[in-house]
Amino acid sequence: AHELLHASHSHVDSASAVIVVVGAGASHDVARLPLGEDAAARLQATLKVPSDYLRRELRRLSIQYKLDPEDFETKLLALSRFGESPLLDALSDLFGRRFYCTRTYEILAHLFKHRFVDAIVNFNFDELLDQAIDDEVGRQNCWMISSDGDLQPGMWDRDERLRLPLYVKPHG
Repeated sequence: AHELLHASHSHVDSASAVIVVVGAGASHDVARLPLGEDAAARLQATLKVPSDYLRRELRRLSIQYKLDPEDFETKLLALSRFGESPLLDALSDLFGRRFYCTRTYEILAHLFKHRFVDAIVNFNFDELLDQAIDDEVGRQNCWMISSDGDLQPGMWDRDERLRLPLYVKPHG
């Protein structure tokens, strides 16, 4: 194993980057947060949206915009039609709490801080990894991209390497 590790490092180009992609399963495993289908059902119950209405809205979205009615994001869009502000409040109640910091995210944040990991793409709605990065790295010591407006000039140096570690959270 040592020879394999050494051999793999000897072929790494100096311009390469290590990017970690984190999906919903990670937070579910470490903090028992609900996955998409369970989360959508909880949100529907909280908002008291009748199944018939939700089914019709999902069908409309699938026909009009070619969205997959089984995707969590499509279900969120459909539920937002029944009250955007209450949906945001329900999402915050479900995912926005400060949980105990998980070892997995603490280690990942530590690797991120010391540039063993150059970028993290986090597809989770919760803020567990955000909190670990805040605690370990601090927002001022990394680039955080959660919308198009967050891209900034000067993120890269002359060698086209990131000046700071990059944290991308497409779901904001």
